[in-house]
Amino acid sequence: KTAESTETNKSDKTSAASRQNAAADAEMKTLAAMPLETIVARVKSAKEKNEKRKYLGALYYFKPKTEKDITTLTNLAIENDGKGAGKNAALRAMENVGPEDKQLGPIFVKLLAHKDSRVQYMAMEKCGILRSKEAWPKLITIFKSIDKSSTSKDDYGRLMGVLLYTRSGSPRRQ
Repeated sequence: KTAESTETNKSDKTSAASRQNAAADAEMKTLAAMPLETIVARVKSAKEKNEKRKYLGALYYFKPKTEKDITTLTNLAIENDGKGAGKNAALRAMENVGPEDKQLGPIFVKLLAHKDSRVQYMAMEKCGILRSKEAWPKLITIFKSIDKSSTSKDDYGRLMGVLLYTRSGSPRRQ
């Protein structure tokens, strides 16, 4: 019976943790339904780490729909010299853009020229996913400008972004 009660305790703890995770997930989805400006304002005004973490977590579930959303997320990503959890959360929110979000193609083409390599990489990935034909000439220019012998993270990221674009949606593959 001791082994049986231990197993029951483990099962109860797993079930409780699962319910907590489901509740936290539901809360994040609810917060992510708020206007982006509200989420970002709460991230910036949060006095405690847990409160800030909660709103940053909501960005993981946020689905950008407009060019203004992408601009707001880009600005959050580059604040504080583009370091920290804000950058990661903002870029993660941009990952939620999918092939159905064709209206965002032009903003990602503009972001191909961004000075931040992670923002530029995200733009390359999204141009590929959105199958942006307008991005192709710019990507060729970026590819030609990369020092292929470099070990710099920025050059490597840009090269990987171009390759990712080519793999996921270049006009030549259609």
